[in-house]
Amino acid sequence: MSTRWYRGRHRRDEKAVRRLAAALLALVAVAGLATLVATASGGRAGPAAVTTGATAAPVADQQAAVATQSCMTTVARAHDVVAAAQPAYSHWAGHVRAQLDYDAGTATLEQTRARWASTKATADADLAGFAAAYGTFEAVQDGCGDQEPDGGPVAADCRSEFASASSAVTAAKAVVDDWAAHVGMMKGKEHTDPAQYGRMWRDMVAAAPPNLDRFSQASLALSDQTGCPRPA
Repeated sequence: MSTRWYRGRHRRDEKAVRRLAAALLALVAVAGLATLVATASGGRAGPAAVTTGATAAPVADQQAAVATQSCMTTVARAHDVVAAAQPAYSHWAGHVRAQLDYDAGTATLEQTRARWASTKATADADLAGFAAAYGTFEAVQDGCGDQEPDGGPVAADCRSEFASASSAVTAAKAVVDDWAAHVGMMKGKEHTDPAQYGRMWRDMVAAAPPNLDRFSQASLALSDQTGCPRPA
């Protein structure tokens, strides 16, 4: 009886040993897999690092795209201002040139008056068109100010072009302001002393050429800038 009891116990012990060995092998396999994962990830928490890097790149790209689009819009609106200033520039230059030609003896008084009438015919429309374009530009004029240097070639071209565009806008406003001042003066001519009006007009004629030349040069320089595309 004892022998049978001993043999039964022995068999139970062997089963326990086998179960223990299997458990140990399972633990070794798990440890090996953990070591392999740690080695592959350089000993760091791999999934978190990959997720952060994958998210950061698209966000940075999106921010750069938005900034570039903003600068493109600003440059486009600056071009619109310069274009809108052209009628005022042309008519103001013609108005002044008529006086200079008369003074030089190359035009009669009748011809001079006809040129004055022609150049002032659309004066109000000249000024209104420029005011609308300039107001639109003012709303976005800071669009190129905070651009990052790594925004890509298009962003770099737009920032460079904005420097020329900004100078042209400043020159355009100076010319249009000169024309607006004289348009206002002409509207009040009937209520102004003729001698005083004459002096004011002569002073305007003498002061006009520098601003006219500055705008002509700035708008010509801007026309050579073609690297910044207009926004869709």
